[in-house]
Amino acid sequence: MPYIGVSPFNGVRKKHTYTATASQTSFSGAGTEGATLTYKDSTFVDVFQNGVKLGEADYTSTSGTAIVLAQGASVNDLVEVVVYDVFSVADTVSKADGGTFDGAVTFGGGVSGVLDADGGITVDNITIDGTEIDLSSGDLTVDVAGDIILDADGGDLIFKDGGTEIARFYHASENFQIRSAVSDKDIIFQGNDGGSAGTEIMRIDVSERRLGLGTDSPTEKLSIVNGSGDVAIRIQGNTRSFKIEQNNYGLRINDLDADSERFRIDAAGLVTTPLQSSFSAAPSADINNITGDATTASLTNVAYTEAFDVNADFNHDDGTNRGKFTAPVTGKYYLGYTLCYSGITSASTSGVHALVTSNRTYNNNFNPFNHANVGVNGNIVFSAICDMDANDTAHVTLYVNGNGAKVVDILASQHKFFGMLIG
Repeated sequence: MPYIGVSPFNGVRKKHTYTATASQTSFSGAGTEGATLTYKDSTFVDVFQNGVKLGEADYTSTSGTAIVLAQGASVNDLVEVVVYDVFSVADTVSKADGGTFDGAVTFGGGVSGVLDADGGITVDNITIDGTEIDLSSGDLTVDVAGDIILDADGGDLIFKDGGTEIARFYHASENFQIRSAVSDKDIIFQGNDGGSAGTEIMRIDVSERRLGLGTDSPTEKLSIVNGSGDVAIRIQGNTRSFKIEQNNYGLRINDLDADSERFRIDAAGLVTTPLQSSFSAAPSADINNITGDATTASLTNVAYTEAFDVNADFNHDDGTNRGKFTAPVTGKYYLGYTLCYSGITSASTSGVHALVTSNRTYNNNFNPFNHANVGVNGNIVFSAICDMDANDTAHVTLYVNGNGAKVVDILASQHKFFGMLIG
């Protein structure tokens, strides 16, 4: 309810004194006190004429700025108007005892001193003019609905423990860098392995400049260790994927896309390359009457039986190229053959056996008759390391002169053509 009393800032009773002129009825503006007459409610206005309080019927008080007498005053009458303001008790928080603000509070001049807000503070933005945020005890949690963005114009994020720098993330020469600041301390990556928190995954040994996976003591520049099973590295490109694996049978390299082993070093140190191009083949039948009259016979006119043909690079029965080896890749190849020939006479005084490749021919001159030990079957063994480009071919030829007719035969059981890629 309205209360008339002492205001916290101003008195609520205001007096306005006027000296009347002859027959004056309206009194307004500033009185002798200097205050301009105003009121909000005529109920709280008292009017006195020469000290006598007038009744409400003796004047009109409706304008809020003037009092109008029902009967004009005499010259020099004193008319006093007393106005009482209406107010409620101020809704304030005690300076001495404190209190609660239920609504928003705006501090135009800022806040000084210590702000103690155990229940939390809600703000739109925070500007810190100083250089530190100090927490006397406990942990500090920053909990946001979105992302936490750290924007350091100096380019460094520095982590300290008790004032000592332990690590730093920083920007230098357009690169993002991570630094362990304590001398010779390692950088360790940990995870939660099935509920076992703090499981070490990877370690960088700073003092030795080593990287360890599965070990806290790397002994090499890169150490990969699995104490309970196999260890493998997978290398994957756009089209192929390989695995380098160490297990109970040694070290091997697997082509994962082809699901096949390409290379192995076993526990004894022996090296095998299961898919390295290699072959060994012999004619399926004797090759009769092929030379003897100074013609060169290419031993490619009959089918061959393969003892083995890794990578299928020897053509044993397909058309005119049978008996030929085709290099799958550019490299060095060990190639060789054995020949057992018959049908030689004393007239067979010259001959050439040769390994013919696309790059060059390896000719070997011999005397068929003498080499055959006076007409008995002759045997030849020859091999060479040949440089071949991819898709080059190799085959065997035989030349015998002096017989006048093709009487020289090749015995299938004793003729072998063999070879392999060696590098």
